[in-house]
Amino acid sequence: MDKFNRINKSTMNTRKWILALILGGFLFTGCVKETVIINEPLITDADVYYEFFADNQGVSIDGELINDGETFIEAVQLELRFYDSRGLIIDYEYVWVDTYFDPGESITFFLDYPYRGVYDVQLFLNRYD
Repeated sequence: MDKFNRINKSTMNTRKWILALILGGFLFTGCVKETVIINEPLITDADVYYEFFADNQGVSIDGELINDGETFIEAVQLELRFYDSRGLIIDYEYVWVDTYFDPGESITFFLDYPYRGVYDVQLFLNRYD
């Protein structure tokens, strides 16, 4: 009788291990399709190059906007700051420039202001549309 119980116990242990391996195999393998979704926004970026000429009649700004990003840009808002010879700000302006350009394209712009006594002009890209 003791020999029979020993065989039955070893058979039961073997069956438990086999059942555990089969369940583990089903657990770690499956028919699940993995889908990786990357929701990174496209880069919207532009560069500006400009020159200015100031005299007693006013300030003329001639520049070029270049679309460095990955998206279409409809308009760019520029911030212009006008300084006198002591470095004090005379005035500032916000200007929308309609661009309508795709990535890699560029446009030129010309701005004219009636400010006198301008010694320096700083131009910043403020917003994109």
